[in-house]
Amino acid sequence: MDDCGAVLHNIETKWLYDFLTLEKCRNFSQAAVSRNVSQPAFSRRIRALEQAIGVELFNRQVTPLQLSEQGKIFHSQIRHLLQQLESNLAELRGGSDYAQRKIKIAAAHSLSLGLLPSIISQMPPLFT
Repeated sequence: MDDCGAVLHNIETKWLYDFLTLEKCRNFSQAAVSRNVSQPAFSRRIRALEQAIGVELFNRQVTPLQLSEQGKIFHSQIRHLLQQLESNLAELRGGSDYAQRKIKIAAAHSLSLGLLPSIISQMPPLFT
Protein backbone atom coordinates (compact mmCIF):
# COMPACT_ATOMS: atom_id res chain seq x y z
CA MET A 1 0.00 0.00 0.00
CA ASP A 2 1.33 3.44 -0.86
CA ASP A 3 1.56 6.36 1.58
CA CYS A 4 -1.69 7.91 0.32
CA GLY A 5 -3.60 4.72 1.10
CA ALA A 6 -2.16 4.68 4.61
CA VAL A 7 -3.25 8.29 5.13
CA LEU A 8 -6.81 7.47 4.06
CA HIS A 9 -7.03 4.72 6.65
CA ASN A 10 -6.16 7.25 9.36
CA ILE A 11 -8.73 9.92 8.45
CA GLU A 12 -12.17 9.80 10.04
CA THR A 13 -15.12 11.02 7.99
CA LYS A 14 -16.31 13.18 10.90
CA TRP A 15 -13.05 15.12 10.71
CA LEU A 16 -13.87 16.05 7.12
CA TYR A 17 -17.29 17.35 8.17
CA ASP A 18 -15.57 19.18 11.04
CA PHE A 19 -13.25 20.82 8.53
CA LEU A 20 -16.16 22.00 6.36
CA THR A 21 -18.01 23.31 9.41
CA LEU A 22 -14.97 25.21 10.65
CA GLU A 23 -14.44 26.76 7.24
CA LYS A 24 -18.07 27.92 7.27
CA CYS A 25 -18.08 29.24 10.87
CA ARG A 26 -14.51 30.60 10.86
CA ASN A 27 -14.48 30.10 14.63
CA PHE A 28 -13.53 27.00 16.63
CA SER A 29 -16.10 27.55 19.39
CA GLN A 30 -19.02 28.11 17.02
CA ALA A 31 -18.00 25.18 14.84
CA ALA A 32 -17.73 22.91 17.88
CA VAL A 33 -21.23 23.88 18.99
CA SER A 34 -22.51 23.22 15.48
CA ARG A 35 -20.90 19.76 15.51
CA ASN A 36 -22.12 19.01 19.08
CA VAL A 37 -18.68 18.50 20.58
CA SER A 38 -16.61 20.42 23.10
CA GLN A 39 -14.26 23.05 21.72
CA PRO A 40 -11.11 21.21 22.95
CA ALA A 41 -12.28 17.95 21.34
CA PHE A 42 -13.12 19.78 18.13
CA SER A 43 -9.68 21.42 18.06
CA ARG A 44 -8.03 18.02 18.55
CA ARG A 45 -10.02 16.57 15.65
CA ILE A 46 -8.97 19.40 13.31
CA ARG A 47 -5.35 19.02 14.43
CA ALA A 48 -5.57 15.23 13.88
CA LEU A 49 -6.85 15.83 10.34
CA GLU A 50 -4.03 18.25 9.62
CA GLN A 51 -1.47 15.79 10.98
CA ALA A 52 -2.94 12.92 8.97
CA ILE A 53 -2.67 14.81 5.67
CA GLY A 54 0.54 16.62 6.59
CA VAL A 55 -0.51 20.24 5.99
CA GLU A 56 -1.98 23.11 7.98
CA LEU A 57 -5.45 23.80 6.64
CA PHE A 58 -6.11 27.06 8.48
CA ASN A 59 -4.22 30.27 9.13
CA ARG A 60 -4.74 30.61 12.87
CA GLN A 61 -2.91 33.96 13.03
CA VAL A 62 -5.86 35.95 11.69
CA THR A 63 -9.36 36.63 12.95
CA PRO A 64 -11.70 35.42 11.69
CA LEU A 65 -9.98 32.14 10.90
CA GLN A 66 -9.05 31.68 7.23
CA LEU A 67 -8.10 28.74 5.07
CA SER A 68 -4.45 28.36 4.15
CA GLU A 69 -3.61 27.94 0.47
CA GLN A 70 -3.52 24.16 0.97
CA GLY A 71 -6.80 24.42 2.89
CA LYS A 72 -8.48 26.12 -0.07
CA ILE A 73 -7.49 23.28 -2.37
CA PHE A 74 -8.50 20.67 0.20
CA HIS A 75 -11.85 22.39 0.80
CA SER A 76 -13.03 22.17 -2.80
CA GLN A 77 -11.90 18.56 -3.10
CA ILE A 78 -13.42 17.39 0.18
CA ARG A 79 -16.73 19.16 -0.35
CA HIS A 80 -17.09 17.41 -3.71
CA LEU A 81 -15.93 14.07 -2.28
CA LEU A 82 -18.45 14.13 0.59
CA GLN A 83 -21.30 15.16 -1.73
CA GLN A 84 -20.44 12.22 -3.98
CA LEU A 85 -20.23 9.86 -1.00
CA GLU A 86 -23.63 10.99 0.31
CA SER A 87 -25.15 10.63 -3.14
CA ASN A 88 -23.70 7.13 -3.58
CA LEU A 89 -24.95 6.01 -0.17
CA ALA A 90 -28.43 7.39 -0.86
CA GLU A 91 -28.52 5.54 -4.16
CA LEU A 92 -27.43 2.28 -2.52
CA ARG A 93 -30.19 2.66 0.05
CA GLY A 94 -32.72 3.32 -2.68
CA GLY A 95 -33.04 6.95 -1.70
CA SER A 96 -31.73 8.53 -4.86
CA ASP A 97 -33.83 11.08 -6.68
CA TYR A 98 -34.56 8.57 -9.40
CA ALA A 99 -35.65 5.83 -7.01
CA GLN A 100 -38.23 8.14 -5.44
CA ARG A 101 -39.80 9.33 -8.69
CA LYS A 102 -43.09 7.92 -9.84
CA ILE A 103 -44.82 8.82 -13.03
CA LYS A 104 -48.56 8.48 -13.41
CA ILE A 105 -49.92 8.66 -16.91
CA ALA A 106 -53.57 9.18 -17.70
CA ALA A 107 -54.74 8.59 -21.23
CA ALA A 108 -57.87 7.89 -23.16
CA HIS A 109 -58.54 4.19 -23.58
CA SER A 110 -57.84 4.34 -27.32
CA LEU A 111 -54.39 5.91 -26.70
CA SER A 112 -53.53 3.44 -23.96
CA LEU A 113 -53.98 0.56 -26.40
CA GLY A 114 -51.98 1.94 -29.31
CA LEU A 115 -49.76 4.98 -28.85
CA LEU A 116 -48.97 4.83 -25.14
CA PRO A 117 -47.10 1.47 -25.11
CA SER A 118 -44.69 2.69 -27.79
CA ILE A 119 -44.04 5.93 -25.88
CA ILE A 120 -43.38 4.05 -22.64
CA SER A 121 -40.99 1.65 -24.37
CA GLN A 122 -38.86 4.65 -25.40
CA MET A 123 -38.56 6.02 -21.85
CA PRO A 124 -35.24 5.72 -20.00
CA PRO A 125 -34.90 2.53 -17.91
CA LEU A 126 -34.96 4.55 -14.68
CA PHE A 127 -38.64 5.25 -15.21
CA THR A 128 -39.81 1.86 -16.43
